[in-house]
Amino acid sequence: MTSLPIAITITLLTLSIVGCTASPTTTHTTGPNGEEITTTVVDKETTVRTKYKTGRVSETGKDGTSSVGGDTEVSETELGLSYYPGSIAKPNGVLRVESNTMTNFSTIRLTDDVPDAVTSFYCKAIQTPIVYDMSDTERKGELVSGFLQRNIRVSISSLRKNGVAQTEIAINVQVMK
Repeated sequence: MTSLPIAITITLLTLSIVGCTASPTTTHTTGPNGEEITTTVVDKETTVRTKYKTGRVSETGKDGTSSVGGDTEVSETELGLSYYPGSIAKPNGVLRVESNTMTNFSTIRLTDDVPDAVTSFYCKAIQTPIVYDMSDTERKGELVSGFLQRNIRVSISSLRKNGVAQTEIAINVQVMK
């Protein structure tokens, strides 16, 4: 006899949850450059957009917007510092996250120079830089971190795997609003 009220309660809860949960809606459009764009509205606060030609994925929600890959770009002006001279962007190596409280830029670049040269270059731009050795048996590298300004935190790693001709530079800049 006590299992009937429990079963009714579970059924009512299930129906109320299923009835109140809207399914995501998806639309397919063509962008100005001919790229296919899929937009999925997850709920009233979250939208996910994917550009298939460029590989860019972005999400917008109540706390801000993030985008990664493809045609996502970060300029030197946005970073607040110069790219390492002669370095090139790694394909799909950019991440941009914007929220109500901060903006975070991450980009990966490649250079033929050794990690020490990269660290020396960026130490000049960072206030009171702190350098960490990241070398181990498989790679040589360093991480330098500090502030560009009071509200702008930066960390830059430069790593080169043994037997590889290029150094990978990972730049992360966090700007507090």
